[in-house]
Amino acid sequence: MGRGERFFAGLTLVIVPVFATGTEVKSGRLEFSRIEAVEKESSLVNEAYRAYQSGDVATARSKYAEALQAYPDNRDAMLGLAACAVYEGNLESAVAMYSHLTRVYPQDELPRAALIGLQRQQDSVQEEAVIRNMLSKQPEIPFLHFILGRLYATQSRWPEAQQAFFAAHRFDPATPGYALNLAISLDRLGQSETALHYYHVAIDLAGRGASDFDTAPIIDRINSLLRQIQP
Repeated sequence: MGRGERFFAGLTLVIVPVFATGTEVKSGRLEFSRIEAVEKESSLVNEAYRAYQSGDVATARSKYAEALQAYPDNRDAMLGLAACAVYEGNLESAVAMYSHLTRVYPQDELPRAALIGLQRQQDSVQEEAVIRNMLSKQPEIPFLHFILGRLYATQSRWPEAQQAFFAAHRFDPATPGYALNLAISLDRLGQSETALHYYHVAIDLAGRGASDFDTAPIIDRINSLLRQIQP
């Protein structure tokens, strides 16, 4: 296996956490006491999310746990704790939290999608059908496009993977893993210059906050592509 193949093997299946950013407060429809309670609940979750985005996952986990202790049914806090567990490599805890979410919020597609992403199915045809069914209901969820792209990538269906990763990045341009997997799919398709752009985007995003991949091999790949492109 050459250096390029080792790079692809190591980074094609980067796991991207999935979570929501906070609770929307619609003050016009709530009594004042309820507004105050919802704003406090939202504040805790938003503090946790900002900590996660800045790369302080330990603080984020603590804030999400605090929010969940005070508000046991808070969906965003549960998604946030699961996201922190994924980042820290504690996939067992992440699966447990996502599974709990599917019971508390049975109509919510996000935790179901996350479980598919973490627990690969034996039947890839069935897995693809399930993801596509979810996308038909909620096409704006970037993580659904991401796990579909990941499935295609494992089957070397790179044109389809590239389209799915591009959709994930379009809906959520701030997540480093989406940009990275888009770059890898473009690289696989021989679109080196466009791949270079998104490798740089992924590194830039990773430098701004939390990411679960090492940028060193990406920089090596960038340099390798530059040597190929430049005369």
